[in-house]
Amino acid sequence: MKIIKIPLRPYTRAHFGELKIDHDLALTDTAEYAHSDTLFSALVHAHARHTQKEDAEDFVNYFKQDKIKISSLFYYLTNGGETVYFLPKPVHLSIYDAKDGQHKIRNKIAYVSHGVWRKGLESAKWLTGDEYVLIDKKMVMTQAEFEALGLEESDKNRLKIFSIVTTPKSPQRADDNAAIYYQADIQIAAKPTHTGTGAKDDFEIGWYYIYEAEGQAETDLHIATNIMAYTGIGGEITNTGRTPEKDPEAITIDDLPDAAQYCNASLLCPADAAEFAQVEYYQTTLRGGRRISNEEAVRVVRMIRECALIQTNDIKGQIPRLGTDNNGRDILRLGKPLLIPCKTPY
Repeated sequence: MKIIKIPLRPYTRAHFGELKIDHDLALTDTAEYAHSDTLFSALVHAHARHTQKEDAEDFVNYFKQDKIKISSLFYYLTNGGETVYFLPKPVHLSIYDAKDGQHKIRNKIAYVSHGVWRKGLESAKWLTGDEYVLIDKKMVMTQAEFEALGLEESDKNRLKIFSIVTTPKSPQRADDNAAIYYQADIQIAAKPTHTGTGAKDDFEIGWYYIYEAEGQAETDLHIATNIMAYTGIGGEITNTGRTPEKDPEAITIDDLPDAAQYCNASLLCPADAAEFAQVEYYQTTLRGGRRISNEEAVRVVRMIRECALIQTNDIKGQIPRLGTDNNGRDILRLGKPLLIPCKTPY
């Protein structure tokens, strides 16, 4: 499995906007991570800076021709020379989850580690026994991963990967009717400093994404990622989304185990009804809708969120066109999936 890691400085902020019907509320909410279409957009803009070609058509064609596939941008934690990678919790786990008095606690868990994924996503065991560790009430890893990180028992309740912070912002002075508005950002946690912490000198929180690419496409992807890390990703990038701790790192890690079913590690926009029929359990989100001018906004498309349960890996997806910008260039949303095997006890 090929991944690219982007180490982040403590207190790094990023804004990953969600669709709002009222444009004035566009900054009041943020997704917890950058979806694959946001990552795609940032990479295309970074490639355009590198080549000085505004349309970046050659780079976009890599995605259209399936020469590059990317996941969304997820979190990892490094400490003591070990790294734990997190993925969103598959949606079907909550559907099958037993109502045993602890199901509401399990429902709040939003992310699972690769180690949990490899053990078969045994959600019924996450809060019992000593096989799994819950971090910040919403991230679960295996006990073996927790011990490899060298963290202390107290870190189970105190350690945070990120938090959401809301900041009041001044209105545009030219508009007499404008009021104070609020911006929600993701903020990366700092290295724990409480007494007894197991945090080491190399303690690090960052983003990573999984990718499939080879040859020149892979080279161009690496270049674009390096540029993106310093030029920014997400909304309001003048002040957020561009504070890497050091250069991104492309590495290969162990594959997830083979399975008969799959999950999408990226947003998915099925190409047709036959593809959609292979998606068994899912959640959706509306993407697009960004205002181009006071009179016009781009089209909105409904996409399948990460970690739906899918019955086949033969799904291509599509890159829908939502409109054109002020310079006549196509506005695209990446809906081609990167699929990973998903083995569960259900």
